[in-house]
Amino acid sequence: MSDNLKQDVFCILPFVQTVVRTDGAMSSCCNISGTQNIRNTDIAQFWNSSEVAELKQKVLGDQPVPQCELCYKQERVQGESMRIRSLQDYKFFSKPHRSKVFNYFGYAEKKFPKKIEWHIQNLCNLKCLTCNPRDSSAFLTENQQLKITNLNQSQYSIDNNIIEKNLQLILNHQVDMLDLRGGESMLIPKIQNMLLSLAPEQYDCTLSIQTNGTVLNSNWKTILSRFKKIKIMLSVDAYGSDNYYIRYPADWDKIESNTDYFLSQSNINVHINCTISNLNFPLLPKLVYWAKSKKLFINWSFVDIPEYFHFTNLPQPIFNAAKLQASKFSGLEHLITAQSNTQYWPEFCNMITLRDTHRKNSVFDILPDLQNFWIN
Repeated sequence: MSDNLKQDVFCILPFVQTVVRTDGAMSSCCNISGTQNIRNTDIAQFWNSSEVAELKQKVLGDQPVPQCELCYKQERVQGESMRIRSLQDYKFFSKPHRSKVFNYFGYAEKKFPKKIEWHIQNLCNLKCLTCNPRDSSAFLTENQQLKITNLNQSQYSIDNNIIEKNLQLILNHQVDMLDLRGGESMLIPKIQNMLLSLAPEQYDCTLSIQTNGTVLNSNWKTILSRFKKIKIMLSVDAYGSDNYYIRYPADWDKIESNTDYFLSQSNINVHINCTISNLNFPLLPKLVYWAKSKKLFINWSFVDIPEYFHFTNLPQPIFNAAKLQASKFSGLEHLITAQSNTQYWPEFCNMITLRDTHRKNSVFDILPDLQNFWIN
């Protein structure tokens, strides 16, 4: 491994994880569109495929990877990306020591991924404004009603035998982390049934669950009690009624109650995943204060697609006030240099008007100042 790898190219993810999306596509990262599918290639075969080997070779050879352009773009615009966060997670803190860390842990010789991120199904009870049909059945249905998609729900259904075969592969290889996602992970019967049926020794890995916080039943409480270590990633983009509008129709009382339950369990670590868009950028202070009251860490990410939800796509007065507030929060200090860019403002207004009309609600209930700049 080269000692002079550039910070803007090297990524550890191809050496540690495999991601399976709701349509079965497999890749090394959720930002990459996979060309192989779990319907006809299992996780072990994908891990040892020429596709993964070529990606590893490129990042080790200090070659920019076209599939990784989203991270490169985020780093140029926002100073942050999944690639950078992953380097920090795996203790690649400084470039001079990168080779030593890489070789010490034998990342080049791994025979199976140490982490599996598996989006088993897109079944979801919410239709978050910044979501997409691939990750929410409710959003897909709404898009069909609005005649803005031709996707079919059958594209996101994987045969149970394929799921069970790959789950056994994962457990037999004793992965460090099984990261299960949806849709809404805790709503999917397949996930519940699989986890309830595990043998006692199979509960040793860390179970990571991404959830919108609105679903928690007795089966899930049993599952959570069996794993030695649980990581709950709570997807919340705003506080209270603001979150109800953005992540429609999220019940805040349930989120509060379920969060308190997670926090009461000694084997569960909880943090918030907040995806910043122009919808919640001016509303972050209320969420931050709530998180502090619960002693919850917030992991920030940014909406890049579709572009009309980018956090800079706000009228300048509203944007400047929002970034001044956001720059005071840990992890967002760098946003003080960001600039308003309303290139996609008309498209944003059109899409929000369309969905508000359909849902019979209004963005002006949470962001009344937008009325002064709205384009009908």
